[in-house]
Amino acid sequence: MSRETVIKVRLITLPANHVLMPGIVMRMSVPRDPPLLPTPQDVTAKVKTVVPFVSSHDNLVAILPCVPDEPHEASDIGTLARILSLPSTNQGMMIIQGICRVRVLSKDPYDSARSVMGTLELIFDGRTVPKETMELIDKLKTSLEALLSSFEGGADVVKRFVSFTEGISSPSTLVDILASVLPLEFAEKFTVLCTTDPAERAKFLIFILEKKAEALRKQTLTKVAGDTKLPSNQIVLRTDLKPSSNPPGKLAPPVRLPRNRGSPEDDGMAEIEKTLVEAKLPAEGRKIIDRELSRIKRMMPSQAEYQVSRSFLETVADIPWNNNFVPELSMEVVEEAHRIFDHDHYGLEKVKKRLIEYMAVMYLQQRNSHGTNHISDTQLAVPLAPETPETPKILEAPKDSQNMVVDAEAKPGEVRTPILLLVGPPGVGKTSLAKSVARALNRRLHRISLGGVRDEAEIRGHRRTYIGAMPGVIVQGLRKVGTMNPVFVLDEIDKVSQGSHSAHGDPSAALLEVLDPEQNSTFVDHYVSFPVDLSHCIFIATANNLETIPPPLLDRMEVIHLDGYTYIEKQHIAESYLMPKQLRANALQEKQIIVPPEVMHYIATHYTRESGVRNLERLLGTICRARAVELLTEGRPDETTEIEVSDLPHYLGLDRYTDDVINDEVDTYKDKAGNTIHRRSVGLVNGLAYMGSGTGGLLMFESSKIPNGTGKLKLTGKLGDVIQESAEIAMTWVRAHAIDLHVDPEVFSKFDIHLHAPAGAIPKDGPSAGVAMTLCFVSLLTNREVPRDIAMTGEITLRGKILPVGGIREKLLGAHMAGVRKVLLPYHCRAVVEDECKFFDEIDMKIVFVKYIWDVFAEVWPEDQQLREIAQL
Repeated sequence: MSRETVIKVRLITLPANHVLMPGIVMRMSVPRDPPLLPTPQDVTAKVKTVVPFVSSHDNLVAILPCVPDEPHEASDIGTLARILSLPSTNQGMMIIQGICRVRVLSKDPYDSARSVMGTLELIFDGRTVPKETMELIDKLKTSLEALLSSFEGGADVVKRFVSFTEGISSPSTLVDILASVLPLEFAEKFTVLCTTDPAERAKFLIFILEKKAEALRKQTLTKVAGDTKLPSNQIVLRTDLKPSSNPPGKLAPPVRLPRNRGSPEDDGMAEIEKTLVEAKLPAEGRKIIDRELSRIKRMMPSQAEYQVSRSFLETVADIPWNNNFVPELSMEVVEEAHRIFDHDHYGLEKVKKRLIEYMAVMYLQQRNSHGTNHISDTQLAVPLAPETPETPKILEAPKDSQNMVVDAEAKPGEVRTPILLLVGPPGVGKTSLAKSVARALNRRLHRISLGGVRDEAEIRGHRRTYIGAMPGVIVQGLRKVGTMNPVFVLDEIDKVSQGSHSAHGDPSAALLEVLDPEQNSTFVDHYVSFPVDLSHCIFIATANNLETIPPPLLDRMEVIHLDGYTYIEKQHIAESYLMPKQLRANALQEKQIIVPPEVMHYIATHYTRESGVRNLERLLGTICRARAVELLTEGRPDETTEIEVSDLPHYLGLDRYTDDVINDEVDTYKDKAGNTIHRRSVGLVNGLAYMGSGTGGLLMFESSKIPNGTGKLKLTGKLGDVIQESAEIAMTWVRAHAIDLHVDPEVFSKFDIHLHAPAGAIPKDGPSAGVAMTLCFVSLLTNREVPRDIAMTGEITLRGKILPVGGIREKLLGAHMAGVRKVLLPYHCRAVVEDECKFFDEIDMKIVFVKYIWDVFAEVWPEDQQLREIAQL
């Protein structure tokens, strides 16, 4: 040490595991206390100061590292640094440059600026370099060149290193720079900083490099002896070194070298490579993966591209390329599927029938494949050995998405899986049906919610050129379930954003390839960038409305409609499924709360008006929770309670829905003798309407003659265009057959007729009210009442023919709830009633099928012999 100088500057302690060497430029966060540092203007004015021996040291600070294993204790040896730049605010990064080593002689107490000033001893290396030190520096260069040459591409690295060292004249500076750039542990860098003798520092660094070279030589010999070739950039350098505890200035014992962060043992890269080598990738994918593996071996872990490449390889390795095992189906697959479906769902017989057909065909295909000499890879319990790039496994794409048959080009046992679309109102069990299919087939299930998806990349994935790129939801689903043949539930497919007007593309168009059995065997995710076989997956989509699904996408799926539950089905579901579930959820026993069938029926009809059973389940949960509070409050937790209809307002409040009834008490009065008299109701007819959400009810029509008129027809009740046209057709038919109906034709020139549909705030539309409106006009003009217990539905033509309409099941249930005893339906609806209305046997209601409007008159007024004769013509 040629000279020593004492100065006084402010002290800054570095975060743990950080060291600033002399001559090194570092970025660091601005300390919390602003008065600790000069202003940016002061730094700018004095940044040209190159010698610390000036009268003002406002732009100089002492940087002290923490003592190893003592992160809260600052070292007495540090580095004098010059502040090169400061941010304009107190938050940000400042740039400092190390000048020389310093030793802290004393520290002042905290001053008013809440910072610490310290008296420091500057430690400089001598201007003349001893011969011994130069020899050590040459030996250091030779050791480092030998170590670098052992790595792949080491010749180029050595050339760059030699070029770099030629520009450094100071041996001490060279040692400090190497100690900063080499992957040393914090304890080793701390030892280099605290060693004030340049020769001792050079010896210590040479010792570290020789240890690394020895570890490299031993591991190479071990790999050669084991006949295993290990790429040179994956070699792990380990030594049994311990941290230094010697005082500064003395050569410390060797410290433990860190493991290479890019080594296979440390980060699992070897396991990823092994998985990719054994994976049964397509030929195109094998080329891409081999190229990426070769590329990552030439990169250092500190490079930004290394993490991008590694993430890609990890993602591809996580895809279960080899796990394509199809569980063996037994001959009892149909019986087992029936059991699972009936246990999980009530009703839905058509849907169950279609799904059971699918499973039966799967079993037959599997059985036929076992009868041949060829067994497909998908039926092996143990995955086959990995295929080489020269002989990739090519799977034939499905040829028929609707009929599950095997063509001549397909492998035996491969089932052409249809894409099922379950369409129905919310809460009817679409998603839970898909889960039952997965249970019956013993396959894993993955649900993908497509509601609100607006970016095509969420389906196809992002290209790897983007920051934060990731695969699409399909590939992520395969990674999550760990198999290539799961059951995918594409929930709410009707709510996917459509149109290419957005910069994010059209996600509904991206689904075309996924849901096409002809194409999904070669589905390409943008992130994976080579084909992924989806032909073994089962896709079940759900939707509430078909109108929002693009026609090309809808054409690829087999649509299965799920109707809303009737109140009879809701009552069964509540008694068998929902009530036991809510009792368990609220820690109650079955004997503690009893809900009789009539109470369950009342809840289903007066407190819910939905297609599904979600709200019904919430209401039952409300009753359970309220009753649990009462049992504990009354101190009788084991008491059995039977809920009555009169108790429901206490638990659930007033009735939320009031059903239409044919014998409303408002329409009756008592005469002087006390007899109940029904008010005369000429021109009043009960129609039937489908009200949506799986419910139906009465749609009443009433009409009246207005004197001094001209035969105009006035319509009120918020009627739509279609129902207004039906009213005009009905009036035209009545005027055309006025003589046959015994109606004076002159009435149409003297009176206007007003037709009204009560509940005027509710929009009404559709052609199914034609029959009811025709009968309403005839009743008014012939002054004959229509029995209140008769309701009807059907579209009428100008010839008086009655055409079929929809919503028959819901309309019949609505009529029954309103007290109707006879329903008139179009003749062509007979098949629908026989197929969908199995519950009719439980209902005390007569159904009559009519072909023409004259048949309606004959059923309504059977005593009119003339009408009966006309109906028989």
